[in-house]
Amino acid sequence: MAWPLSAAGISFYWLRRNGASIRTLTGKSALRQFIEMWRIAIRHRIAPKYYYMFELYLTEHKEVTTTTNHWGDTVVSPAYEKESVLWPFYFNNTLNIGQTNELKQFILIPFYTSQVSTTRVSRSYGLPIGVTHTIDREAKYEEWDAPWPLVEFAKGEGKQTRRVWPFFSEARTPTLESDFYLWPVYKYNRIKSEPLDRERRRVLLFLYSDMRERNTTNQTTFHRRDFWPLFSWRKGHDGNERLQVLSLLDPILPGYASIERIYDPVYALYREEHNAKNGDESRSILWNLYRSEKRGETRRQRAFFGLFQREKTVDRTKWRIFFIPFTTKGKTR
Repeated sequence: MAWPLSAAGISFYWLRRNGASIRTLTGKSALRQFIEMWRIAIRHRIAPKYYYMFELYLTEHKEVTTTTNHWGDTVVSPAYEKESVLWPFYFNNTLNIGQTNELKQFILIPFYTSQVSTTRVSRSYGLPIGVTHTIDREAKYEEWDAPWPLVEFAKGEGKQTRRVWPFFSEARTPTLESDFYLWPVYKYNRIKSEPLDRERRRVLLFLYSDMRERNTTNQTTFHRRDFWPLFSWRKGHDGNERLQVLSLLDPILPGYASIERIYDPVYALYREEHNAKNGDESRSILWNLYRSEKRGETRRQRAFFGLFQREKTVDRTKWRIFFIPFTTKGKTR
């Protein structure tokens, strides 16, 4: 009865002596070290003072187990075998035992690492700047890296890549394309996933951007151009257009409606909008110093923050000059 309490006291003593240094080396918290020391003392009758020596060589074995979840389904937990020496420099693990995709891991840092399964084989020589060779049978490609991601060459149905950063890169998968030349001078990206087909070209990251997004089902297109900080222009899937001269945030954070609503009116020198469905238009110059609108058959102009106003309809024109209103009739046909 006294042994568990005595083991806890001895574990705490050795934790105070060695816990801080082990946490620096392994990242294990003081609580985890204490629990492991106490568990080893109770379960294996190993004195807590030998815990830190025992950590030099660890083995762990687990058999296949089954549990039942809340819905009554049987969940199978695979078996594994783990072995480590001088953590984290040496590992020899076998995972997913009893399943179709058994994985074998061998790590000897910094000289060699390997991961071998039925669908993927990857071996690295000389981490972190050495050579890595990968064969992915599921994704159907073979890849050489030296070191990844700076130098990468891959070929196969699932992936084709040629990259020597920062000079050039050409990467292809069935749904993605990514190219750059003299990064970040020119960069190109494309996504093809029905019904989406989107491509974007950029020069110096955010200096110039040209993006097209096509809906292959509805046969509509979204087009956007940004030239920081001079202008932003876009034409939506519905055909509506918007142009803004002096655009500080939109090229960097495109597509944020809150920026367009809150910040754009502060610094925009010129804004123009066009509604493709009903033909409505609006223009604004110098923070509404001059503003014109077209709503159906009605046209409105305002200047000098309301000192001059004009509203023209089919049969009459309303004026307001220095807050003095008057009306003139249109020509009778």
